[in-house]
Amino acid sequence: MSRLAGRHVSPPPSKTRVSNKGYRKEILSPSVISSHQQDTKDPFSALSLLRKLLDNSARSGYKMSSEENELSLHLLTVIEPFVGAAPMDKDEARRTMTRQPNEILDAIASHIDSRRDLLALALTCHRLRDVVLLRHLEYRVIHCKPSSEKVWRHLIAHPLLAANVRRILVMDERSRDLEVIPSRVAEEEDVHSEGLDMHIEHQRLIVNALAKMVNLASFAWTCNNSLVTFEDVSPTLFTCEMLKEVEITDNQMFSPSIASIHDDEGTRDHLIPSQVSEVPDLISVAIRTAKNTIRLSKLPSLVRIQDLLISHCPNLTTLRVGYDHRRPFIPRADQFLALGRWPSLRSLSLQNLWCSTHFGFEAAADFLAAHPLIETLHFELGRVQLELPVHTLPNLKDLVCSREVAVAILTCPMSKGQKRPLESLKGFKLGGGRDTALLQGIKGYPNLKRVDLLAYDDIEDVRKLAEVASKLTWLDVGKRSCTPAKASGPASVNEWAAVLSALPELTTFHGVHFFYEFSDASSHSDRSRIKKNDEVASMLAWKCPKLKRVDYWDNSGKVVILGKEGERLKWEVRRAKV
Repeated sequence: MSRLAGRHVSPPPSKTRVSNKGYRKEILSPSVISSHQQDTKDPFSALSLLRKLLDNSARSGYKMSSEENELSLHLLTVIEPFVGAAPMDKDEARRTMTRQPNEILDAIASHIDSRRDLLALALTCHRLRDVVLLRHLEYRVIHCKPSSEKVWRHLIAHPLLAANVRRILVMDERSRDLEVIPSRVAEEEDVHSEGLDMHIEHQRLIVNALAKMVNLASFAWTCNNSLVTFEDVSPTLFTCEMLKEVEITDNQMFSPSIASIHDDEGTRDHLIPSQVSEVPDLISVAIRTAKNTIRLSKLPSLVRIQDLLISHCPNLTTLRVGYDHRRPFIPRADQFLALGRWPSLRSLSLQNLWCSTHFGFEAAADFLAAHPLIETLHFELGRVQLELPVHTLPNLKDLVCSREVAVAILTCPMSKGQKRPLESLKGFKLGGGRDTALLQGIKGYPNLKRVDLLAYDDIEDVRKLAEVASKLTWLDVGKRSCTPAKASGPASVNEWAAVLSALPELTTFHGVHFFYEFSDASSHSDRSRIKKNDEVASMLAWKCPKLKRVDYWDNSGKVVILGKEGERLKWEVRRAKV
């Protein structure tokens, strides 16, 4: 022992043995091990150290010591949250999100279409705010005019930003609405085309910008005063594979086909694209005329609309076509109904069109029979006499049509044991002694909840309706079509209350004014009117216990709400959409 007194005694080596190589020392010192055990925020250095441990063990054939094994397990707990192998709390998940590269954050935000959701994402932290606000939130929806060259040039120059556009509205040149454009457009050089051919440059810019919007989902065209037409940009528009919705407000869509005008000149091949591209995801199309009469054809036609829908829209679920001008002529829908077939169609609206007596009536009946999935139907084709085959429109829920069409649909027989789930009926007149078949048809639909009339002749007609549709919860009688003398005050509440008492489930009634107008409760006349209004409310609450909403005394967008406060009846005026 005296020989060892002045010597330094080294610690014994590790007992980890490897064949033919004796014993070895530890790879890492205890200080390095302890420092890495305390650092839990850097996954990259942890991954590097873990690879070093594994590489050395595999290359030299060593087994890990207890300290190295403990360190490797600790390093795994540091790395696992970043590869999704372990649960994370909210703070840790947020830190992981913000450590991602900008390209990853941009790709994540590109999967969010809603502006509201994007704003919520941008409010989470400064890093996401910088990515979402400037590159996504301002580009999701754009409203601009064909002459807004700076917008189109900006989208062409920045295709990655153009790919973030989900909805674009091409506004009318005379529109007074404000444009909705990204703030970065102001940085672009202000260049304007001049001359008689500037509309050609506008068309070129719009087409090139649309080609960059690879994720465009909704397109709206309300431009009726520009030389650039929808048909000029539609070939490029229908190459957008993500397109789901198209809205067109343009009088030229109801003009005769260009092909029919230029057939004699041999220009058909030049005007119509050689390749017709279908858009399988396009499910909603709405086409209607503008409010003005600019470019309104004297001989309106549905040929352009028919060609567009049949060529590009095979999977439509919603279709709306409306012609809002009554003079001098309205479009004929014979060929449109004969050729148009969309197996997935669920909502159809055809407004202010007409059919010929023989071929048109037959085409309309065949069209309805060929679309059994229709749930919402607005069929305004005049006085059409339909002979529908059995089991037509088995899924119909909402119907807006004339009295003749309503009779044809309601009296059309169904297969045994089946009934249409009809809940809403609108758009027809009541009265004139021609309601027998209609009322008999309504009687066969006990689940009918809502009826909206255009007009009625007499209160007795409404009484007959209430007898056959006793489960109504909403009734709008419209205007009285034949009034012998203009009434000076509200309608007789006693007479109407007796009619409405046949509708025990009624909650909303419109079309008749029961309440007296007043302005200042302090005057004697106004106090008298308030007292009469209290009596009216009491009568309605007595006869119709569930009635909550009736008309205001004028058409100012307000309604009278009936209710109870304890045992006391009260009524109040609220602004509501009637």
